[in-house]
Amino acid sequence: MATREPEADAVFRDILASYAGAPAIEAKRMFGSDALCVDGKIACFVNGSGRLVAKLPEATAERLLRVGLAEPMALGGRRPMRGWFSMPLSEDIDWFALADEAVEHVHVLEADKDEHR
Repeated sequence: MATREPEADAVFRDILASYAGAPAIEAKRMFGSDALCVDGKIACFVNGSGRLVAKLPEATAERLLRVGLAEPMALGGRRPMRGWFSMPLSEDIDWFALADEAVEHVHVLEADKDEHR
């Protein structure tokens, strides 16, 4: 089993703190770490390998995949989960910006679902 990455967890705690008090946003304990949730749905979290896992818009995901900075996220060797990608902690990736994109993306997805109910 992989050991937790303290630096990745510290960066993610800073991301969570940046959302403190924001409406419809909360931190929930999931998958062995805290997850940033919007409208009750997970937007992003840090996995046990110290990678940011985020629900990203297609254009962002394609850009990150194209340059090798992201990979599709799959749990337990299963097929990749649609729309979910993992990224390492790296100077080439702004986790704060990706968390913002994930939050906005999940919010829009949830709003669209509500609109069609």
